[in-house]
Amino acid sequence: MAKGILAVVGDFNPGDMINVEDIDGRVLARGLSHFSSQELLQVAGLDSAQISALFPGRKRLEVIHRDSLALLQDLR
Repeated sequence: MAKGILAVVGDFNPGDMINVEDIDGRVLARGLSHFSSQELLQVAGLDSAQISALFPGRKRLEVIHRDSLALLQDLR
């Protein structure tokens, strides 16, 4: 799901390590992206059903799976 994505910065490919930032630009986490930056621009703000409709053959619909995510900030 990409509902919480507000912006995409830079160019990257699926499998690249990307930063997850808050609205103030603080890096909260890093993870391996399942989408390229261009694909992420298409799915930003969409739910899983909408992403599946855009990429019907794709098995992984999450941008970063929790198994490939490292939290760098306490989110509480």
